[in-house]
Amino acid sequence: MNNKTIYLDNAATTRVAEAAAVAALGAMRHNYGNPSSPHALGFEAERLIEDARYAVADALGLPPAPAGRQDVVFTSGGTEANNLAILGAARARRRWGQTLVATGYEHPSVEAPLTALAAEEGFRLVLTPPAADGRVNPEAILDAVDDKTNFGLEHDGFLPVYVVTVNDSSNTIQDWRVNVNKDMAKPGDHS
Repeated sequence: MNNKTIYLDNAATTRVAEAAAVAALGAMRHNYGNPSSPHALGFEAERLIEDARYAVADALGLPPAPAGRQDVVFTSGGTEANNLAILGAARARRRWGQTLVATGYEHPSVEAPLTALAAEEGFRLVLTPPAADGRVNPEAILDAVDDKTNFGLEHDGFLPVYVVTVNDSSNTIQDWRVNVNKDMAKPGDHS
């Protein structure tokens, strides 16, 4: 009898890569200094964090930053990252628009800040329900976008639309992309 485990829940959580585990353990055992402290262990910890920022930025294809990689922010996990991104972007761009668009089945870490923005801060939240097969209709997303969804679109291309890419409850993978430019948003494959 074969007792080998076959793990099929990688959309929810995935085993850490061996190289990442080794690097994290090394940092925790040998480079444990506070990166904000002005001593040797602190300086080394700060260097490791900054090296990691550059490695992540490079892997994502981000353009070089003039001084440091402040555009790469490390968080404790997905919930903190989603809260930081959603609440921060909405509050910072409120003057350009107050409509948020999301699917009807976002992860709670996306749904909660969106709902809070609507209930407590006066944002309008438009939910686009998925079809029976779990897929989101790109046209429904685009129909929900209005002149109050323009969170600085003409400035830097930011449009507050939230669509879960892989839903681990329904096993749905969204297979569409939306290309947004200064004048319009159109669904389609714009790779």
